[in-house]
Amino acid sequence: MEVGQFDLAIQAAQKIESAKFRSWAFREIAKALAKAGQIDRAIEVAEMIEMPEERSQVLDVVMAAKREKER
Repeated sequence: MEVGQFDLAIQAAQKIESAKFRSWAFREIAKALAKAGQIDRAIEVAEMIEMPEERSQVLDVVMAAKREKER
């Protein structure tokens, strides 16, 4: 996914009315950003997740990707 596509995905996710589905969208975007090596941006998106447990789980995944990247 290219950088512009991430921006579009974030904009689309922000328009989702259901907190549950919006959180799901942000989770998937954050994971994709982390996989692409954009750790700081992944953290920003993960922090948009309104559901605390889900946010915590995604931040764990992002931090694991950060550790992997630093190896």
